[in-house]
Amino acid sequence: MNNMAKSKVITIEEAYKTIIWPLYKHKDFTHAHDALRAYLDDPLIIDELNLPKEVKTELDKEIRRRMTPQSLKVVANFELKCNEFAGIEAIK
Repeated sequence: MNNMAKSKVITIEEAYKTIIWPLYKHKDFTHAHDALRAYLDDPLIIDELNLPKEVKTELDKEIRRRMTPQSLKVVANFELKCNEFAGIEAIK
């Protein structure tokens, strides 16, 4: 919301009154953050708020930039031993 206010699209007070507080009252979500996360899968959630087009586009840009899951690299080391006579063939 702060970035939207900095870009002069909407003031932070208006953003809370028109976007955040109605999302807190939404029947399907317990928290506004949950609703904004769900927006990534279902953009119709924000359409219920009847926002101006420029506010919707800025909100969409901010949500997609901040709430898209970050990629994660996982590295693991493991050791494998075989006590059988076949040895390497058993491991293969």
